[in-house]
Amino acid sequence: MPVQKHRAFHAVNTLHTQQAILDQSSNQIGILVADVQIVESNDLHNLYGQKSYLVACRQRLTIPGCGWAIGPTSLPLSTSPYPAAILHSLVPTFPTNAVVSLLDYSPKTLNTAVVTSNNASSSAGTSSMQQYTSGSSTAQTNSYDVSASLGFFGDLATGGISAGYSHSDTTAFDNSATSGNTSSNDAQSGAPESMTVKDWGGYVSLDSTRVNPTWTWIQEYPWNVADYNATQNGKIAIPEGMQSLLACIPATPKGAAFVFPPSELSTYGVDFVSTACWRVTMPTDAITASDEVAAFVHNVSCYFGWHEVAYSDSEWTVSVSLNSPAIGSVKVDSIGGDPLSMPLLGLAPIVEFEPGNGALIGFVPEQMFYGPDIVSGAFRVMSSANNLYVTGTGFVADGKNQNAVMTTWSKLSAKTPSTVSVYFKITEKVNDITLFLKHWRTAQQGLMLQIKINGSEAIVRHVDAHEASDGSANLSLIKLCSRDLTSVDYVDYLILGLNEITISVVPSEDYSGGECGYALRALAIC
Repeated sequence: MPVQKHRAFHAVNTLHTQQAILDQSSNQIGILVADVQIVESNDLHNLYGQKSYLVACRQRLTIPGCGWAIGPTSLPLSTSPYPAAILHSLVPTFPTNAVVSLLDYSPKTLNTAVVTSNNASSSAGTSSMQQYTSGSSTAQTNSYDVSASLGFFGDLATGGISAGYSHSDTTAFDNSATSGNTSSNDAQSGAPESMTVKDWGGYVSLDSTRVNPTWTWIQEYPWNVADYNATQNGKIAIPEGMQSLLACIPATPKGAAFVFPPSELSTYGVDFVSTACWRVTMPTDAITASDEVAAFVHNVSCYFGWHEVAYSDSEWTVSVSLNSPAIGSVKVDSIGGDPLSMPLLGLAPIVEFEPGNGALIGFVPEQMFYGPDIVSGAFRVMSSANNLYVTGTGFVADGKNQNAVMTTWSKLSAKTPSTVSVYFKITEKVNDITLFLKHWRTAQQGLMLQIKINGSEAIVRHVDAHEASDGSANLSLIKLCSRDLTSVDYVDYLILGLNEITISVVPSEDYSGGECGYALRALAIC
């Protein structure tokens, strides 16, 4: 029997959504909803691993139409202004010196219908299988096909009819033996959107850097704004054939003239969806102590048009007009006042709270993607499973020994403590969750940790043991969530989504001077 072993890690990343009203001079143009999703990855292009992010931005643009009365009404001689052309440019800003590549964007070109989606997935697993089959089969097939079609091209009818017959006899013998081994793990994220475009067209252009896309949405029927937008005597010049699509002109001056509505989208409003995805690779020599942040500027220009009929000099005339664009701009660059941090947005949640969940960091220089900085002692590090992110200040490292632990020493004081900030995400609270610290003091003076969980009152833990004094003395446990209501240890400091733990390393209350040192070896949450 086949024996299969498979373990999958499902990553659910934060989707930042921002909605804004586009207006100009207190006149509302429409609504823009922008979603940003970031996934942290290792870029192995050219056989060299570099820290990178996959950044996807999806935007939905909604602009109301002119409206059109349905039911008995007087014959209209003009329309209200309606959206006729929309330019939407997306300008991202990424860290300085980052290598940015636009991987994909949609839609590219359309004029009937489009379904857009944004999905990213990778997989891996392990399995073993052996299989043997033997046998034969005979099959006989008879089929007869008839098809007919009828359509119209303009006012002309077109069509065709066809028929066919087919027969086949098949005899097959099969012997096979199969064995193999596979390994996999997977992470998936998706954000599908769909829309339908009728009588409008959509086109995209890129700037010289091939990073910033601009979508042009434009009415193509009954008035093709892309081809006919030049003015003559203050009016848009259009051919007579197009005039007949915009208004009814009587054969005699005494007849009744009236205008037809614009396209359905211009009448009832447009709802356009576009997406773009970039790879942002961070060179190791360009990473700084500050977070890698991103920002997105949406610039929207909407041209409104209208058409009308007028009686002058004993005849009816049709005219169309196009006004100057209404311009709106939206900047997506913060969450609650904080910049869009790519490490935090790309942080995967912890889905298993047991050893082996990947939420483990060893504080040695070889594992850091920044620091500790020589001046400020700042550092940043991410767990290999991308589910635990830690930053801090006030630490030093032995640059000659890649396996040396981070330490902080005599600069410690209550006013200038060394700090560690821990970030992680959870999607449920059904298990006990604990913070583990592997640490010790490096001098005679005592130390204590002031721990705040999501802004709570400080929890104090003293660090009295030296390195390897015994197995448990170098390990501190801080309960973050204990679900046993009958226990005196019941606590629940955590929230769904992003959690932050801040740890300040300061001398003990009885500090009397002298050297004071602290070493941090590892940190885990399980």
